[in-house]
Amino acid sequence: MSARTASAEVGLPSGPKWQLRFWTVFSGQALSLVGSALTQFVLLWWITDTTGSVSALATAGMAALLPQALLAPLGGTLADRYSRRMLMIIADAVSAMCMLVLIALFLTGRIELWHAYAMMAVRSVMQAFQGPAASASVVMLVPGSFIIRAAGLNQSLQSLTVVAAAPLGALAIGVMPIGWALAIDVVTAVLGIVPLLFFRIPQDFASGGQKKGLWSEFREGVDQVWHTPGLRHIYILLGVVVLAVVPTFTLVPLLVKEHFGGSVSQVALLEGLSGVGMLTGGLLVAVMAPRRPVYWILLGFAASCASMALTALVPGNLFGVAVAWWVIRSEERRASPSCLGTRL
Repeated sequence: MSARTASAEVGLPSGPKWQLRFWTVFSGQALSLVGSALTQFVLLWWITDTTGSVSALATAGMAALLPQALLAPLGGTLADRYSRRMLMIIADAVSAMCMLVLIALFLTGRIELWHAYAMMAVRSVMQAFQGPAASASVVMLVPGSFIIRAAGLNQSLQSLTVVAAAPLGALAIGVMPIGWALAIDVVTAVLGIVPLLFFRIPQDFASGGQKKGLWSEFREGVDQVWHTPGLRHIYILLGVVVLAVVPTFTLVPLLVKEHFGGSVSQVALLEGLSGVGMLTGGLLVAVMAPRRPVYWILLGFAASCASMALTALVPGNLFGVAVAWWVIRSEERRASPSCLGTRL
């Protein structure tokens, strides 16, 4: 069933009311996403500034990424079976409570590393459920004629989040105690929840016949991926990249501080321009529309890994060159998944 047909079947309005609902919910989720990214930036910088330890940052990276990577398929299954609106509300609420715990610990001076790791892991679990629910909800909030644009807006939001979160995080650290900086995430989480309390998100639940169990549906999805050769190879490639490459991004603050002698402002510059590179990569794919996307995916990943290595090899007095290589890495990194999206 196409997205256009699905949207018609759940009775989406074609009048102006859908615009108010879409933009209100979309804006709330965008703010929530920016708040989450800002929080991760703040916490990673705090760990870098406090410990200067590679192992501490690696542990933080595992806590922030591994639960989400492992549970994302389950999150997608739950988003198809249960209310996506409630999944997003619960995920945002639990993430906000995690931040309230950390704020209290920071303000009372009782914070320890394991506290940050635990809260980052819980938030990662919540993101595994919130992400699929939010992505699936976007196309259900608009009529068929706006689905492509809505999907494009959702993709662009991922890049714009990276652009905004790092500078805002650096600014927050510079003007207020870290505990209050984390309070921004609580505010944005509330702003993400409030629209969901007033607007319904249409959802086409499976009906008719015997309803399959949760585990059966999950296993069916895994089997479909595994027995489709091209799809299986792509997922294996993405899994290797996620496990081997993505965790190294958490070491960027330490690289900037120890190797280039930079501060939080330089980290924010590097991460902010990284978002610009991701946005540029997505736009290039949209303009070029490559006919053989698999080769572009492989080329993009190879170029991204090479640029990452060159960033680390730049002498400490040439931070500008490192920024340039990092932006190229981000551009290639974004272009590869965009090609994948055009293929699938």
